[in-house]
Amino acid sequence: MVKIQVNPLEATTNNTVDIAEFLQEHADFERKSSDYALSIVGKFPEKFEGVSTLAQIGLGSLTIFAELCNLMQQRGVMLIPESPQNLYLKQLAWLNRSGREERYLDRLILGRISETRCAKRFQQVSDLLEDLELSSFYAQCARRKQQHADQYMQLAYEAMDTAIVNLRLEELIMEEEKVMASQQGVSGIF
Repeated sequence: MVKIQVNPLEATTNNTVDIAEFLQEHADFERKSSDYALSIVGKFPEKFEGVSTLAQIGLGSLTIFAELCNLMQQRGVMLIPESPQNLYLKQLAWLNRSGREERYLDRLILGRISETRCAKRFQQVSDLLEDLELSSFYAQCARRKQQHADQYMQLAYEAMDTAIVNLRLEELIMEEEKVMASQQGVSGIF
């Protein structure tokens, strides 16, 4: 059984997560990541200029999901209905403001933040894995997730003034760090 450290930044921790569980949670996240990008299209149809980019992000997450399903199938790992530990995404959703333009901006920035978090995590996982196929897969996932993060930010900068976007980005990064701190000891993607 292959195991990876829950928090690769803490070399002293003895907590590990089974790679099969990690793959299952990752698959669940990619489904939600695709849904998230496409839900922005559905909730803000007037933001037509962003539809193509959001569709690319959604398709990118679905592509990762499909590739991940192939890897899981090769290893005899089944999909799970929904990850019971994904409090991270639920807590981030509460950070959205209620005004229409503000909510649109927040959704873009929160998409950027979660994709950046995944990019960092997947690169750490890639660096830790001895399985070369999985290590390569997670290095590629890290690059794709960072690309998605950059696409979200480009849309944010197109939607509002740079100073407003940067200020809100700083605020939401601080809030996301609090969410991460509250997740101490929880295994999985984040």
